[in-house]
Amino acid sequence: MQFTSRFANAALGLAICLIASAAVAQTFPAGSGALNTRGTFRVGGCDRVPFRGNGMYTLDAAGVLTEVGPTPILSTLAPQGSSGRVFSASFDAANLLIIDDILEQTADLLCDTAFTLTSSQITESFKLNKRGTRAKIQQRATFSGTTAFGSHNGFFKAIDRGAWVAAPP
Repeated sequence: MQFTSRFANAALGLAICLIASAAVAQTFPAGSGALNTRGTFRVGGCDRVPFRGNGMYTLDAAGVLTEVGPTPILSTLAPQGSSGRVFSASFDAANLLIIDDILEQTADLLCDTAFTLTSSQITESFKLNKRGTRAKIQQRATFSGTTAFGSHNGFFKAIDRGAWVAAPP
């Protein structure tokens, strides 16, 4: 009888701990950074162009990473591993449409004709150094589409690196 009550108390305690830990929201290393961008955009059968530039990013404590610009692009981060410094990103449907539109417009320019996007796969990762002072954002997209001249596959890769400023607590 006493064994059963100890077991029941342990099970109840474990259940309370699990519920409490599920209720605690994941916090992210909120901050911002003006990062230097290097990348390549290519469309098979058309052209390839390397590029450099700057990107401004913000990350809130809820894990929403925003690429600031004329058309902001938002992604939601999910932790990878246990370091608390490496995250993968996912995009909602509205932001995927924005990215697809950018891919299609850029492919139009590289192919020098109308490009119709038929499929795309987009990945993004966000990493901070141990001190939380430098960030690296890696973006990749593979896509397919058609022009008047046939089907084409394309690839986009950009790496943004630079100083990261933590948001005040």
